[in-house]
Amino acid sequence: MANELKNLGLEQVNSAFFDTILVKADAKKVKAVAEANEVNFYYADDNTLSISLNETTSVSDVNDIINIFATALSLKATTVSELTETNHYPENLNRTSAFVEHDVFNKYHSEPALMRYHQNVGA
Repeated sequence: MANELKNLGLEQVNSAFFDTILVKADAKKVKAVAEANEVNFYYADDNTLSISLNETTSVSDVNDIINIFATALSLKATTVSELTETNHYPENLNRTSAFVEHDVFNKYHSEPALMRYHQNVGA
């Protein structure tokens, strides 16, 4: 999505990011189209919007967001055909050590089961 918004001529402000980008655009115009499409963004100021994605974000969601910006700014929308996983943070931040190796993380596979474990251990 960040790449496609950049292709529309929008500036993506944060150089390193994981799930949230800051985009320079006319917030008032984008907000009108976004609300008409029942999409919420965070409007940091009159010219900056924040967009957060997560593991439930689909290709359709990304295309909807791109279309909102294109419509608001009278640009031709592009279409994404697949989601890509690209790192947008410095290489030195990649984890190289092992993590989540304790038996507890492999024994309890749901949040309620893990919470019951915590209650029993703390009792």
